[in-house]
Amino acid sequence: PHRYLLRRRIERARELLCQTDATITTIAIELGFCSSQHFARAFRSATRTTATGYRERHRPRSVAKKR
Repeated sequence: PHRYLLRRRIERARELLCQTDATITTIAIELGFCSSQHFARAFRSATRTTATGYRERHRPRSVAKKR
C-alpha cells in the first residue's frame, strides 16, 4: 500500500509541476509529504530527475510563457 500511495503522489506531482505555478514546497505539502526535502528525495528516486528539472523539461510552452 505504501508504494502504491507514493507512486500516486509522484504521478500527481508530475501533473502539478507541468500545469501550475505552485512552488515545489506547496506541492509537497499538498500531496502529504512531511517536508520539501522528503518530497525531493522521493521524486528524484522515482523519476531520476529533480522536480525543478522535470518542470523545465515537461512544461508546455504556453504555460511557461504565462509566468
